[in-house]
Amino acid sequence: MKIAFYNVENIFHRDAGLVQPHVGRGVKMWMEELETYLTKDRRTDRDYERMRELSFLLGFERVSYEPYVVMRRRWGGLYIRKRGHTMDYKADSLTHWNGWIKVQTFPVGEQAIANKARVIREVNPDILLLQEVEDRTTVEDFNDLFFSQTEESIYHHFHVLCGHDYRGLEMGVMSNKKYPVHSVRSLNVLREGVGLFPQDFQHYTFQCSKKKTVHVLFAQLQSPTGKQEWVTGRRKAQAHAMGKAYRKLRGQGEAHIIMAGTFYMPYYADALSPIFRDTDVKDISKHPTFQPTPDNGKDGSYFRLGAYRLGVNIRQEDFLLLSPELFDRVTASGLNRKGMWPKNRSQWETYDTVQNEQEAASHHPLLWCDLDI
Repeated sequence: MKIAFYNVENIFHRDAGLVQPHVGRGVKMWMEELETYLTKDRRTDRDYERMRELSFLLGFERVSYEPYVVMRRRWGGLYIRKRGHTMDYKADSLTHWNGWIKVQTFPVGEQAIANKARVIREVNPDILLLQEVEDRTTVEDFNDLFFSQTEESIYHHFHVLCGHDYRGLEMGVMSNKKYPVHSVRSLNVLREGVGLFPQDFQHYTFQCSKKKTVHVLFAQLQSPTGKQEWVTGRRKAQAHAMGKAYRKLRGQGEAHIIMAGTFYMPYYADALSPIFRDTDVKDISKHPTFQPTPDNGKDGSYFRLGAYRLGVNIRQEDFLLLSPELFDRVTASGLNRKGMWPKNRSQWETYDTVQNEQEAASHHPLLWCDLDI
């Protein structure tokens, strides 16, 4: 059984707030000018007026909480109704509506979409754990477009649970006909009605035979947005919840357990200690069979602290962790980063279809392992 984990950073559409815009020279000058006003001890009325102008130019006033709008005809006119609001806006000359609506998502480039599929096809896992997908329909369309041509690559089972983030950052799984999902549930810990995990914390089970069940604990920890102390504390609480769920399964006699997800920090971080210190999970990147594509640049013979291993100097943020019993049954494993665009000093083999960062499949590698169970 080959299982893989991949943070694809959306398939067809990505929320505008998650797309890093290209900052031109003019924007940089506005930012520098605003910074000079902010550092002043005393400001004149003209200074405040200019700061308001700069804040408008830099887009500080753009606040959006909902990604969708509804357009419908009523009484012979076209109305726009924001989701969750009761007020309707009639589209006419009095409302200054000029015939277009700003969409809250950006389309992912066609070449980037194809490269996501290419990464997956090269590994060809039986079970594929996905993070940051739009919805179930998107996953099914992705399968129909890129994996349905042959019986060897097609997926038959799809499960996507809706999480707590409205930006289309759901988690799900694709599997072939040999490994249908036996059960799926959300383990997100509720605190005052709000989930502890930003997206979700999910538990999948796969029935590999009449006597063998594989459990998958799947989560994405707090992204690096907000004050550092709050982010670190949040991640540690989430790691504690994951460790607790793992220990509960072990206490019930379960031996075949996988933990996977984007944790946004290396294994030695204190925030991840409830996973790496308080459980017996083992990192697939530490297995003797683990074979990633090495760096060809200046850092090819260097091991950067927190990287996957010697000569693979990308910061470890994504994890595929196995219980000791599964770790001993690994026959092959690796990391596919051919769809990633190299930055700075690092250089590695990429697909010929990845010519720039916009064509990259994702900023994350795909992790995989082959299990003899």
